[in-house]
Amino acid sequence: FCNNQYRIAETKNVSFEEFRATFSNTVTGVGRIWSMMSPWNNPAYLKRVWCIFEVYTAHTEKGCTAEIIMPQREKDSMISSLRRINELVDVLAKTKIELADASKPEDKRNILALVKQTVG
Repeated sequence: FCNNQYRIAETKNVSFEEFRATFSNTVTGVGRIWSMMSPWNNPAYLKRVWCIFEVYTAHTEKGCTAEIIMPQREKDSMISSLRRINELVDVLAKTKIELADASKPEDKRNILALVKQTVG
C-alpha cells in the first residue's frame, strides 16, 4: 500500500488530521505492516518520521499488527550482536523519533505532538 503525501497534496490542500485519517484507514485496512530493518543497526526505515508513524499507527489501532523483517544476513548479524549486548543497546538507544526526517516540517511537528500526547 502507499499513502503518497505528495500526490495527495498536489490534488488539494489536505490538513494533517485529514491525512492522518486516510493514513490510519489504509494501515488498518491492510491489517499488517512489515517494517524493513536494513541494515539492522542503522535502518533507513527509522530515519523517516512517517515510517515511524506507520509503526505507531499499527501498534495503537485495533486489528492491526506490525512485523519487523530483514534480509537473512541482517538477521544473522543482529543475532550475533546479542553476544555483544552493548551493541544492541546502542542501536536501540539511538532510535529516536525526534531525529527522524520529514519532507514537511509541519508533518514532523504534528506527528511528534501526537506521539507525545499518547504514548509519550
